[in-house]
Amino acid sequence: MSAPAAPITPTEDAVWRWGRALLALALAFALALALALLGLAPELAPFLPVAILAGVVLWVLSRVPMGQLCGVLAFYAAAASYEEGIQPEEVVFAAYYLGFLAHWFTVRLWVRRERVVRSALDAVFLLLPLYATASITMTALFGGPFGGALSDWINFSMLLFYFPVREACERYPAGPWVVAGLALLLGGVVVVRNALFLQSAFADAEYAWEIARGRATMNEMLMLVPALGCLTFAVRARRLWRQVAFAAGFAFFTVGVILTQWRSAYLDIALGIGLLMLLGSWRERGRLAALLLVGTAVGGFLAYLLFRDLFMLMLLGVVDRILSIGTATEMDISLLNRFIEWEVAWGLIKANPIVGYGIGTEFGFYDAIFSATWVKSFIHNGFLLLWFKLGLVGLVAVLWMWSRGAWIAFRESRSEALPFSERTLALACGVVLVSLIPSTLVSTTFTTSDSQVTFMLLIGVAVGLTGRGRRLPSP
Repeated sequence: MSAPAAPITPTEDAVWRWGRALLALALAFALALALALLGLAPELAPFLPVAILAGVVLWVLSRVPMGQLCGVLAFYAAAASYEEGIQPEEVVFAAYYLGFLAHWFTVRLWVRRERVVRSALDAVFLLLPLYATASITMTALFGGPFGGALSDWINFSMLLFYFPVREACERYPAGPWVVAGLALLLGGVVVVRNALFLQSAFADAEYAWEIARGRATMNEMLMLVPALGCLTFAVRARRLWRQVAFAAGFAFFTVGVILTQWRSAYLDIALGIGLLMLLGSWRERGRLAALLLVGTAVGGFLAYLLFRDLFMLMLLGVVDRILSIGTATEMDISLLNRFIEWEVAWGLIKANPIVGYGIGTEFGFYDAIFSATWVKSFIHNGFLLLWFKLGLVGLVAVLWMWSRGAWIAFRESRSEALPFSERTLALACGVVLVSLIPSTLVSTTFTTSDSQVTFMLLIGVAVGLTGRGRRLPSP
């Protein structure tokens, strides 16, 4: 009897050869499809150069370390919006990011034979999307819509980007700063888009109150992260020009947050400032106070440049929103309506507390604003939302992931193994993670992809900095 053949282990050269062959076949198929479409639908002709250019960009990014990660997250900045229906760019982005994740995990697990899951925290980031996928059985059992389940599944699958982000921060000298730059890019795109949206809305406004109450409630977290991050670096910067630059960044992103008139985000920023006051030295506390004054002036000037004659009306609207925080529980029907919503959701949670009702599942409650029953799949409380959809299993997993990530970030901010700049980056991650608690109590956190992207980026950077502190070898 002959000895069994040795197992065939794939090599990166073989994968590269087969990959080029498959890409050539895909290119030939795409060209044939393009020619067929041009014959059947000539109006699609302008999109052919765009498709070719996109292919060239993808090829260039694949030749650069972290190139595809940057490409995916930069594309996300353009695709992340709350427009109704499924937009073409969202379909393209979904195909891009799923292909990227499939390639990344295939190469690490099958080709390089690397150990991707190295800690309990890593396991949570891998298992939580899988558990969300398994919860679709509960969605079907309770009659939840497939479209809502698919939307939630896409959101939770974004947590898997934690692994490429962690690797980028561990292995590449510029990794943490590339990821930080991507966070700035995401926030900057959202600020500009929201400002343009408001300018368009104000152009059609007929009454002053429409301007005073004008809001752009999109992707608030993506602006909150760079706002507090810039403030952290401004407080700890050792050169004046860096303090000024980061203070301007803080003002820019904070203006974006303020324009949303999202009161819980104001509390997030206040909590972040309080944490920096608490954790900083006396010199840093004094610098923080000075920077807040400068940032307020710069932010007001930026808002004035953007909106000119409408500035005072907008300012009055923002001040009114801030002053209403203290009386919201008594006079704000929107918040009072959420108490009704929470009561109904809590009753459903008590009936099925362990595994939940599945992603995308809807529930109904009496809406006091419209005097009608509102059936929806989200809850204005991130913790109750997780408990309702994924049960106690999902809630505990996210709370542990959140608290563990914050603890690692604060630990690395004091690690002597890291340079001062990287310790500051770790501190920024910890401050933002803790600061997200107030908004999570009253908002639909975890039902939008930007919340998962936020947690993935912050915790991925913190864990990646831990690897840098251990001086992991570069590939």
